[in-house]
Amino acid sequence: MDKLVCLSSQTISRVVGAVEEVMREAVGLFGDDPEWKGRSGGYFCLADGLTGTPRLIALIGSIPSGKYIRYFHLVREKIERLNRDREHITSWESRNPSTEQFGGAIRREQHIFSFSGFPEWGDEMIMLGTIFMMANPIEGEMESLRAIAEAHGYGGKWQLLLQPLFRSRRALAALDQLQP
Repeated sequence: MDKLVCLSSQTISRVVGAVEEVMREAVGLFGDDPEWKGRSGGYFCLADGLTGTPRLIALIGSIPSGKYIRYFHLVREKIERLNRDREHITSWESRNPSTEQFGGAIRREQHIFSFSGFPEWGDEMIMLGTIFMMANPIEGEMESLRAIAEAHGYGGKWQLLLQPLFRSRRALAALDQLQP
């Protein structure tokens, strides 16, 4: 039986830092949207893509006290559902708001990225942005990320969010070039 291995502190820092940066940009862009009023954070979960087992759960930003349990439940529910529906790439594909099942989780390679704290399109967009920030998108992936955003009705907002993320990635790449 395979073992679940602890994430390194460097990996945790990198992942949480990417989520924080994307969320900060998203709040700056969409914080005045009526759906986003009073929201400035949520729960993030990174899970194993084969088992759905959470590897990291973190509170990013701040959550109103009455929402802790709800957002914590939703961040895990999205992963469990996406893990169960193996042919799906996003939890949006099996969303059912009448039963409290929302979008906001994305499967990428061996991981599932999930967020809960904003409107579901915001949760999902923050996860798409995190995936974009964490790795060089593989061939066709940028088109795939754009197609997800378009299909779920927030393509224009995704394009707005990509602009500062591209600038940030270029800055990080330039810093990496300076490292010995």
